[in-house]
Amino acid sequence: MHNLQNKWRETGHVGREKSNEIWERFKAASDKVYERRKEYFEQLKQRYAENLTAKNLLITKTEELLKDEPLKASEWMEKSKMLVEVQNEWKKVGFADKKSNDEVWAKFRGLCDGFFVRKNDFFTSLKKEHAANLQLKNELCIQAEALIENTDWKKTTEELKRLQAEWKKTGFAGDRNNQKIWERFRKACDSFFERKNAHYTSLESDYKENFDKKNALIEKAEQFTLGENIDESVEQLKDFQRQWSEIGMVPLEHKDTIYAKFKAAIDKHFQTIRQHNKERFTSGHKPSFRSGKPGNEKNDLKHKINQLTGEINTWENNLGFFARSKNADAVRKEFEDKINHAKEEIKRIKKQLDEISQTPKEQ
Repeated sequence: MHNLQNKWRETGHVGREKSNEIWERFKAASDKVYERRKEYFEQLKQRYAENLTAKNLLITKTEELLKDEPLKASEWMEKSKMLVEVQNEWKKVGFADKKSNDEVWAKFRGLCDGFFVRKNDFFTSLKKEHAANLQLKNELCIQAEALIENTDWKKTTEELKRLQAEWKKTGFAGDRNNQKIWERFRKACDSFFERKNAHYTSLESDYKENFDKKNALIEKAEQFTLGENIDESVEQLKDFQRQWSEIGMVPLEHKDTIYAKFKAAIDKHFQTIRQHNKERFTSGHKPSFRSGKPGNEKNDLKHKINQLTGEINTWENNLGFFARSKNADAVRKEFEDKINHAKEEIKRIKKQLDEISQTPKEQ
């Protein structure tokens, strides 16, 4: 338009009769251009104002979004995703006037940059924390794996429970490693407890086998017949008792009844022996079997007391080694009952010794 105006001025005059007409025509065209130009810039100014308002609203939205600092990795990722969405909205908004546009852009960019710097710091710190946690978990795995083959069931069970409690205190080791290291630790623990369960399952099988053996021994004791030589008969009965102790434990539900049955069979024979001795020393009647010397019988009984006392001491010492579990409690009860039965047997033998001491010597 400026070029056309300059050319107009450079162009020579026209006739007076046409001068006003053609000037009005040129002026009208020029004015139309300037009116459209004015309308355009007014519309542009309005758009700038609207864009500035939209950008200020996005700044307010960003400030509200970043008001609370995230505490967890998931929260940082969620806010990061939301902030990227706000940035995409910003890109869709047009320019404002240059001065205002530069100001709002600097403010918005500062908010975003500050957030992503803090996010990077958080994840850098978190990565170090995950590495430290992974190291702790690796050490716990090594300790647990060292216990797999241990047969001190009670002590090892307590130690593994302590390691499991420590494991719960350690933090997350990162998405890539956490599940893998947990499976390693769990495998070590499971391996030990599977061996422990297999051990006690085997014991239960042994108990059932012992039950059959003890029933067979009871049948032998019940069918046993006293011979003419009392010493030999006493030794045979003692051998029955020795075999009984060597066989080992039986299922808990049968323990009391089977022991009572065996004790009754053995006591019956010893009672017969005592009765024959008493009759012999009081009436001079010779029994159908030959008796040994009373002094030898007293020594045998004293030896039996010492043997039972030693077994009681051993059993009482072993009680402290049993773990607190269903199977271990059964074993513990078995030992406690054996101790009580042994103490009762000692009382019975001491009474028998008193009877022998009170019996008159044979003339």
